Amino acid sequence: MRKILVMTVFVCLAISSFAQNAENKWSVGLFGGKTEYNGDYGNGFLNFNKAFYPFGAVSVNRYLTPSFDMGLFSSYGDYGYRKDAVQRFLGTKTDLSLLLTYKLANGYILKENAKLSPFISAGMGFAHLSGDRIWNGRDFIIPIGGGLKYNISQSVALQYQLLYNFTNHDKRDGRANGHSEQFASHALGFVFSFGGNKDRDKDGVLNKYDLCPDVAGVIDLSGCPDRDNDGIKDDEDLCPDVKGLASLNGCPDADGDGIKDSDDKCPNVKGLPQFGGCPDSDGDGIQDSDDKCPNVKGLVSLQGCPDTDGDGITDALDRCPTQAGSVALQGCPDRDGDGIADKDDKCPDVAGVAANKGCPEVSVAEKKVFEKALRGIQFETGKSTIRKVSYSIVDEVAKVMLDHPEYLLAIAGHTDNTGKPESNLKLSQDRANAVKAYLVEKGVEEGRIAAAGYGAEQPVSDNKTAKGRALNRRVEFKVSF
Repeated sequence: MRKILVMTVFVCLAISSFAQNAENKWSVGLFGGKTEYNGDYGNGFLNFNKAFYPFGAVSVNRYLTPSFDMGLFSSYGDYGYRKDAVQRFLGTKTDLSLLLTYKLANGYILKENAKLSPFISAGMGFAHLSGDRIWNGRDFIIPIGGGLKYNISQSVALQYQLLYNFTNHDKRDGRANGHSEQFASHALGFVFSFGGNKDRDKDGVLNKYDLCPDVAGVIDLSGCPDRDNDGIKDDEDLCPDVKGLASLNGCPDADGDGIKDSDDKCPNVKGLPQFGGCPDSDGDGIQDSDDKCPNVKGLVSLQGCPDTDGDGITDALDRCPTQAGSVALQGCPDRDGDGIADKDDKCPDVAGVAANKGCPEVSVAEKKVFEKALRGIQFETGKSTIRKVSYSIVDEVAKVMLDHPEYLLAIAGHTDNTGKPESNLKLSQDRANAVKAYLVEKGVEEGRIAAAGYGAEQPVSDNKTAKGRALNRRVEFKVSF
C-alpha cells in the first residue's frame, strides 16, 4: 500500500515544462523503487521471483558541465531477503550517497538537449539498517550504476536509475562468512529542473539555444519567429507576411513558374523568366499578350503570326497561304502579270483583262468570224442540217476555238414566228446542237460548248416583214471565259 501511494504522488507531480542543463542547473528528483539483496542467504539481484522490498527516494543534483552532474541520492524503505520460512531477514534501510554522473547527452556523443539521455554514476555514501530481524548499524557504501532519462520538457524528466552498492559489513543479515554484503536499488521517478528565467521570450526554447532570445518564435526554427508559417525565419524571409517557398526565400509563386509573385508580370499564369513570368503558349519567342496569334507559332516581324509561304503576309490574311504572292493580290501570285491572281485567272500564263477573267480580249478579226457566222450559217429548210455552203464559216469558228483553249462558247439558236411555237423551239435547239456537233467533230472539246434553243422568244427584228423574219432566223455565238 505504501508503495502504491508513493508512485501515485510521483505521477501527479509530472507536470509539463529540457531537463537539467546550463539553463536549469539545479534539479530535485522524487522516486519509488525496490531493493535487491546479495549476500549470505542468496542473490536477489534481477531475481523477480523474490519478495518485493519497496522504498521511496529523493535526489538533489547540480549541473557542472555538459558532461557531468554532482548530486545526493537518499532512499528509505524495506530491506531483506527470504530464502525459506527459516532462512530470512527483514528490516529497514536508509541510505545517502554523493554521486558523480557522466551524461552521454553532452554534445559530443548525443545532443545536449536530446530527449533520451543515458548516464552512468558512481560515488560513496552511508547506509543505516535497523529492525527486529536484522543486525542494526551503519555501513560505508560505494554505489556504481547508471540509467536513462527521458526529458519530457524543459523542466521535467522521467528517470530510471540502477545503483549497485558495495558495503563494508558482513553481518547485517545475521550471518558472517567473510564477504561483505551488497545490494542493488532500482528507482523510477520524476526529476524537476529549475534555475531561473532561462527563456526570456517564453517560446519554449531556452536562451542558450534560442537564436532570437528576445522575440517569441518557433521551436523548429531555434526560437526565431515565422509570421507566415512557411518554415522560413522572418529575418531570412523576403516575404515574411505571405506564405512562400524556401527556393524563393519565402516568397510565394502562385502559378508555380519559379518566379516570385512580386516579380511576376503574370502571377496567375505559368510563364517564362525572359518574359517576366508571362507565357508564350506557341513557343515562338513572343509572349502571348503581344502575340496576335498566341496559339500558332509565328514570326516576330508579323507579331507572332505565321507566314507559310514567306511572302510577308500572315496566313490568316493570305488568300494563297502556301504560294508566295503580292500584297496587292492579298498574297496570291500572278504569273502573267496582268493584275489578276492566278487562282482567279482563267488564263494564268497569258496577260488578260479582268472582264475576261484574266484572259485576253477577243480580237477584232475573231469578232468578225463570229459576226459572219451569225448571218452566214444556213440550214436546210425546216431542218437542222447545215448546208455545205456554210461549212467554211463554221470551220473558221472551230479554228478560233482551237487557237484559244481558254474560250468557252455559248451557241444560241433562234427562229422567226412562223409555225407553232413548240416546233420553233425544237427546231432552234436542234440547229444549235447541230453547230455544236460540227465543232466537236472538228476537235473542239465538248465541255467548252453549250447549246440552247430559244425558238421565236428573242427576236431582233419585226416578224411582220420578210426581212425581219430573216434576221430573226439566226445562230448566235457568245464567248466567255
